[in-house]
Amino acid sequence: MTDWSSEVTKNAADTKAIGTASKTAADKTKELAGKYDGEVAAALNELAGGFETMEKGDLAGVSEFTGKMNGFSTKITAACT
Repeated sequence: MTDWSSEVTKNAADTKAIGTASKTAADKTKELAGKYDGEVAAALNELAGGFETMEKGDLAGVSEFTGKMNGFSTKITAACT
């Protein structure tokens, strides 16, 4: 999430950069999810789905997704305990 956030912040008005950063984040998150099962995998796949919604560079989606990031972090943390 940190890499994605840094890229989006650095290129806030560049829809192509946001799309590329979102695709990269989705792919990496899915790869990580594949190493787990159960609630951890489900939480990571949900996070990947959030990144996928912005692969077309949707600037409005960035604000919405950023607001959901704490929820994803909470789910992942809960799944790991």
